[in-house]
Amino acid sequence: MKTTNAALLSFAAIHSCAQAKNIRGVPDKLVLTENSDGFVDNLPINKDFSVSTNDECPIVPDGVPIGYDWNPQVCSVDDVSCDYPNTSSATAAGLDINDCTCDEYADIEALLREKFNDNCTLLLEGNFDEIWTVECKDEADTTVTLVKQDGLVRTLKIETGGSEMPSDDGTYLGSALSEIKFQNQCTDLSDAIDFLDGLELVMPFTCPFEFPDWQSVSPGDLEYDPQLCSVGDNLCPYDSPAYVTAAGIDVNDCTCDEYAAIVELLHNTFGFDNCHQTSPRPANPEDAQIWHICYDDEMTGVKFVAKGGTLNSPPIPSTLESTSELKESKPIVFDNLCSDLTDTEDYLNGLDLVLPSVCPVLPLGVNFPMIHAPVQCVHPNDSSVVCEYSNQSMASAVGFNPSVCEPSSGGDW
Repeated sequence: MKTTNAALLSFAAIHSCAQAKNIRGVPDKLVLTENSDGFVDNLPINKDFSVSTNDECPIVPDGVPIGYDWNPQVCSVDDVSCDYPNTSSATAAGLDINDCTCDEYADIEALLREKFNDNCTLLLEGNFDEIWTVECKDEADTTVTLVKQDGLVRTLKIETGGSEMPSDDGTYLGSALSEIKFQNQCTDLSDAIDFLDGLELVMPFTCPFEFPDWQSVSPGDLEYDPQLCSVGDNLCPYDSPAYVTAAGIDVNDCTCDEYAAIVELLHNTFGFDNCHQTSPRPANPEDAQIWHICYDDEMTGVKFVAKGGTLNSPPIPSTLESTSELKESKPIVFDNLCSDLTDTEDYLNGLDLVLPSVCPVLPLGVNFPMIHAPVQCVHPNDSSVVCEYSNQSMASAVGFNPSVCEPSSGGDW
């Protein structure tokens, strides 16, 4: 099944339009302001090695080498700003290097994204050639904003969300404002580094992660066996005990993470199309939940509730109950002690469900060849049900013997 990253496509469209309007990635200003709404979430800024696309800008003649060093330049040509990946390309295009300056916008933005763990958003104001703002913030509402205006970097401004910052005379003021103006003379990046040096941020918690040492880890420890581990006051998910150990976490601080396996069991039992997921919107984000509700052919249903499911709170099995008045059963309250999946199987077996013949999905953690040679297989319990898979290896992994399968023109990844 193919997916599309809408955010990347949106940025590509913005970047393409920006190039057409001759927007240059030169820093304008870096501002630390209070939080605002209305931003596009976390769009990447990519280094573009292409020579300027503006029709009024000189181009490098064919066959002239320009090198591969990344030292972006913005050059003035008859009041038009033209961008080039390095000084060699600007010179080859026939420009006087004295009419050029360093384009340090992308490097300054990368600096901000690294400092704020990429907790940044993008804001566009007015026409594309007016204001382009990248805002980064921490959990204390300390916000840094990099602004590009009229194609040039202007200022870097810092405002806190209630913490204290030193003023020019050395005194401290709550929610103080600090700002520098970029000179666009190849010192903007170093000025930004100096300006942000020592800025103390309150960043969101991130789970520790390291890849295992493949040479010293036994194959069994790498098998898919999801874990949920306590790290301080937070819970962190890992795919196997090997990743737990590599992250420096004691396996005794972990328990089985069976949420995904329970969801897979529900889908395989009731059929994917007979289940739906919803997430109520609580007043307090700490009360977030995910609901999975499934029904059989006689509308006997179950409701599986998991707590969490937010960016910093992985889903944890909470309860499972019947939604049918005719087939009532005492709800399960999960204890998250590596028995949740077994308890779910026992609960479903006791409901006397009238289940459809469903096509099984590939078990979690099982790999299969990325070969598109689609097959269709007849369901063993219902000859009217035909299941399609991208290849026979995938069909075999879910229990279909090759004798009940034949090539097809479809198939689903």
